[in-house]
Amino acid sequence: MSKIKSALELALERTAGITADPETMKRDSLKKEGKTLAAKLLNREKTDIKSRLRTLNKEERGWLTEGAAEVVLSNLVLPSTETEISGLDNIESALLGFDADKRMVSALFQQLKMLFSQYLNNREQLTEGLKKQYEPHLRAKEQQLREQTGQDFRIIDREYDRPA
Repeated sequence: MSKIKSALELALERTAGITADPETMKRDSLKKEGKTLAAKLLNREKTDIKSRLRTLNKEERGWLTEGAAEVVLSNLVLPSTETEISGLDNIESALLGFDADKRMVSALFQQLKMLFSQYLNNREQLTEGLKKQYEPHLRAKEQQLREQTGQDFRIIDREYDRPA
């Protein structure tokens, strides 16, 4: 009678010849460390990244900063309000913690702030334009539905200027 093997035994048989690549493990470890350091910087925790970077060779520094860049860049999102633009200061200071060129980073973030402000202004203008364009149609539709159903309701809540 054949022996029934457990899932663990099957997994061990399949992975018997597999060995871990030390360079891949080190790269993954440094990328993870970079992500952790970037998260600490974004949370304004005190960390000494510059001294950690000095202990690494060029390739290892690249791995560490690659992991950090993933975290920092994932925090760059289009703002929905003007106050969210101030969050860029936090991201800028995190990047400066990684020995980045201060003038270049400052210039880049000034441009980003202007871009995000322009985005919010354009979005507001488009919203207002759409309201002006479609409000008469919606009012006519409200009137038509009132006549058909005999009930009073609103498609647009004019008090809050948003759909009801």
